[in-house]
Amino acid sequence: MSHEIRNPLTAILGFADVLLQQLADDKYLDLVRIIKRNGEIVLEIVNDILDISKIEAGKLEVERVECSPFQIVEEVCRLLGPRAKSKGLALECVFDGP
Repeated sequence: MSHEIRNPLTAILGFADVLLQQLADDKYLDLVRIIKRNGEIVLEIVNDILDISKIEAGKLEVERVECSPFQIVEEVCRLLGPRAKSKGLALECVFDGP
């Protein structure tokens, strides 16, 4: 299953990278960035599903990975911002604390 889903998705992400290098119009650059980021999210979901299969089979190795909660919230706001705006909704990210 992993190759059947990952290969086409990787191709889409690769073409998005090519477009990002070729486009000059900021409007289209933003659209391609949205396509790329959402493709990356789908790839992460596929990887998570495959990890669940490994957990169920007792074959998953756990690793620690640094992450930034601030970066995660910013990415969510950046991804959902256009959808909120199209619905006439305001979406704000406010950080309070270190």
